Amino acid sequence: MNMYKQISLCLPLLFCSQFSLADWIDDSVQAAEAHTIKLRQHIHQHPELGNMEFKT
Repeated sequence: MNMYKQISLCLPLLFCSQFSLADWIDDSVQAAEAHTIKLRQHIHQHPELGNMEFKT
C-alpha cells in the first residue's frame, strides 16, 4: 500500500473527536458481537483434532 493511500485512510480520523471515534468503535463491536459469539460457540461445539484442522 502506498504512502498516500495510507494517509487518505487515516485522514478522517484526524477530523473525528475522541468521543465520535469511541462511538464508532462501540458501534463496530456491537455489530460484530452476535457473529463472534456464534463463531465461538460453533468452534467449541465442533472441536477438531490436532493437525486435522480443516474449518478453523
